[in-house]
Amino acid sequence: MMKKSLPLFLFLLLFGVFCSFAQTKEDISLLMEYNFENQDFKSREVTYGFGKKNSKSLVYHLLSSSMFVYQKCLTSIVSRSCAFVPSCSAYSQALIKEYGLVKGVICTTDRLMRCNRIAFAGKPPSYFTNKGKHVEDVYIYKQSKK
Repeated sequence: MMKKSLPLFLFLLLFGVFCSFAQTKEDISLLMEYNFENQDFKSREVTYGFGKKNSKSLVYHLLSSSMFVYQKCLTSIVSRSCAFVPSCSAYSQALIKEYGLVKGVICTTDRLMRCNRIAFAGKPPSYFTNKGKHVEDVYIYKQSKK
């Protein structure tokens, strides 16, 4: 196996060396100055927890750590086609912070059931941002007192 991969390794090594000399110093300085960050996710702040600072509950830490890992690792990949602002995970975090665990999970389930483009059929353009996303506030689930 070693004999078959050695020529490939040498070819890649030589190819890399020759390609590194193909760039001029001006090209390299332009590449070093350019900011390759995706600005769409610049405003997204991911925090641990749902609002309780010193909770000792195991359920709290399991849910908040799984939400934190999801938001840090997967949201940037999955939420590119999300139809809502804020994303469903950030909205869920805000709902649980505002209403508590039980009502927050129930409201999150409602949001996830509506998290598709079919739910917006027939809505006027005033519901959407200039990027085609629907802005939704956590207070739509607040019961009005009569």
